[in-house]
Amino acid sequence: MSIAYLGLGANLGNPRKTLQAAIGWLAQQANVTLRAQSSFYRSAPVQASGNDFYNCVLALETTLSPFQLLALCAAGEDYFGRLRSYRNAPRTLDIDILLYDQLSIDTANLIVPHPRLTERAFVLLPLLELNADFEIPQRGRADAFLPAVAAQRIDKVLDKNLIQFDAPNSAFSSSTFIHRPNMDYLAENSRQAITVPHLQIMREKAEKIAALTCYDASFAALLDQAGVDVLLIGDSLGNVIQGHATTLPVTVADIAYHTACVARSQSRALIVADLPFGSYATPSEAFANAVTLMRAGAQMVKLEGGMWLSDIVRFLVERSIPVCAHIGLTPQSVHALGGFKVQGKTGAAAKQLLCDAQALQQAGAQLLVIEAVPTALGAQLTDALLIPTIGIGAGPDCSGQVLVLYDLLGVSTGKRPRFAKNFVSEQARQASNQPILQAAVEAYVHEVKMGVFPAAEHTF
Repeated sequence: MSIAYLGLGANLGNPRKTLQAAIGWLAQQANVTLRAQSSFYRSAPVQASGNDFYNCVLALETTLSPFQLLALCAAGEDYFGRLRSYRNAPRTLDIDILLYDQLSIDTANLIVPHPRLTERAFVLLPLLELNADFEIPQRGRADAFLPAVAAQRIDKVLDKNLIQFDAPNSAFSSSTFIHRPNMDYLAENSRQAITVPHLQIMREKAEKIAALTCYDASFAALLDQAGVDVLLIGDSLGNVIQGHATTLPVTVADIAYHTACVARSQSRALIVADLPFGSYATPSEAFANAVTLMRAGAQMVKLEGGMWLSDIVRFLVERSIPVCAHIGLTPQSVHALGGFKVQGKTGAAAKQLLCDAQALQQAGAQLLVIEAVPTALGAQLTDALLIPTIGIGAGPDCSGQVLVLYDLLGVSTGKRPRFAKNFVSEQARQASNQPILQAAVEAYVHEVKMGVFPAAEHTF
């Protein structure tokens, strides 16, 4: 268990009621136990505009990593109607991570201790109410910073209805606050298995889909625990496992073997298996090989190509085999394409990919991987379809993202693709109580869910 301190604030609507409801919402979240709450404080806006703020500080125990807790805070803000129209705008609810154990975190999305913690009376006074001798990691006693904020107007709000978290009949024990929008991947013990229809629901709710390649039982368990939605047994194993220059030597038997390994450890994520090069030239051949992969543990098969695959996709779907299509850069066609090159750069090429995508959807494909296309085209393809799209070098506007696991971990040989990102870093290690590989995968899932990855440097 880790100890974290959250700062809550609001100055729109009925801020006191919002804070009370938000505290109740947090109290009902999985892997979070509230231990202490300060009084409410009313303060003038600091470097902000609008009405007076109501603020408080919560102390909690959690098994969530800092990045997971950050995502939960953002979900709470969204649930209570937070709009980010401009920096420091008035808000219905603000939830900030002030402290997390003794950690010092400095990333683009999370800084702990909070960078302005010592500059705000509405944070310092509630902390000192919880503990008069409060020590801020790396900064010293909280009361030492009070003279610097003495000019800030702030009043303690006396409220006889403060929540007692250890009381058996808490006013917030109702299921009213159980809802956790788009945050199921955080709740380790209550996560539902991802199914093909679930991916469609995620798209409709604008909940990003986090996918990774996976080839063995150990990593399957780690990725599943970290909240990855889709595990792809890709023919990329020919590159990263077998050491081939292309994916062409990979066989159906290879994919089936690794699919079975992954399936033995998977409990939540959807398993998608590649039909390798030369294994779906005809509908009957595609069906026989897809059956082999489904019997090994796959829940969906993936194949590469455009509208010429429509009859094969339809043949498989009519026989209860879910299909993920793959357009753009299709590695099995590397020689026909003249190398691993960005696709859809001309108007005619982009139009063809759009026709391909629509034909594959019409044939019954329920998921579409889009690889190595310009960002604008990735967005156009996603907008033109009803099914979820998974981007890999296709920009941030796809329904989700996928990476080769070895690229994420920085252990691939050869040149790293532009669209890949190494999530293993010293910051990732410091920002989680988990081992470094777990922290790296959690960071990837978080950045996909929050729309941070891919950034501009990972797109075309």
